[in-house]
Amino acid sequence: MTFAVLLREAIDQVRTQGRWARYAGRISIAGAIAVGLARALHLQQGYWTVITALWVVQPSFSQTLKVSSLRLGGTALGAFVASLLDWLLPTRLLVGVSILPLATATLAGRAVNYLSYVLFLTPQFVLVAQLANSGLPPWALALSRLENSVAGAVVGLVVSFLIWPEWERHRLAGCGERAVLATRSYVAAGLDDVTSAVRHPASHWMRLRREACVAIDELEAVVAAVRLEPFHRTHHLAVSMVTVMRLRGLVGAVSLLEVGETALSEDERRRLIELAQWTREDWAGTDRRRPPPVWKADPDANSGPGAYLVRHVEDELVAGALMLRSLATPSI
Repeated sequence: MTFAVLLREAIDQVRTQGRWARYAGRISIAGAIAVGLARALHLQQGYWTVITALWVVQPSFSQTLKVSSLRLGGTALGAFVASLLDWLLPTRLLVGVSILPLATATLAGRAVNYLSYVLFLTPQFVLVAQLANSGLPPWALALSRLENSVAGAVVGLVVSFLIWPEWERHRLAGCGERAVLATRSYVAAGLDDVTSAVRHPASHWMRLRREACVAIDELEAVVAAVRLEPFHRTHHLAVSMVTVMRLRGLVGAVSLLEVGETALSEDERRRLIELAQWTREDWAGTDRRRPPPVWKADPDANSGPGAYLVRHVEDELVAGALMLRSLATPSI
């Protein structure tokens, strides 16, 4: 990508108030406020406030809240570790030697999660500042680090909440629709393979199943993010949570047909054909007055692994179809 293309895209973002332009604006404003706050309050090591504010501001408020909580938790634990190391290591030489394992643990913790990363980063910074003759003991530097982190996190949260905020709850409708459509495609393909003479290759099943699972995971991630946001609608969130659960059940039931369809008898295949026809009609809305097929309670006919498999698929499909029937996808 050439510089001219990048410049044109940046100009388009600013002109149209695109997502990334607003995100860059929030970061800039947060940094400016943090610098002003550090200068006005004469904070010791005030650049830590600026770094924290720039680091915690994320594209959406829920992400900012999550990163801020991890940052503060890791800083508090790291401040305690720094004070403990100062008490255990009596000489400046030992303090200097301890920075190497702390730096190694910081890099390793980054691959684990953000909390682990900040946990080891904090004592590393505190001990380095102490060795640089800051004039403060490590426990005071650790407390200063925590104070600066709190100030920076507050700035980031306020800016994310007030300056061009982005809310995950607005993504629920789109993610819900994609998850429903991807699941329908996978279920329809699975039923067609079992109930017709046409067989799709295994790669076709895998592709549709992967698309359905990715879409459901995306919806579940958005639901988790919405739970961190203030002023969300509990009803919409509850509906989305039930949708995730039901769609996972549909995918799980149909995926069993990939490995278990060879165990089906002719009667069980006919049962699935009837179930597939009802499902297609119900999803298409052509005949929703028709009740779902009823499993005949015949112990002789309904025994064996194939019968239990069909019964499980039927339960999930009927429950899922009834849920989707009452669900207005665009308004999840």
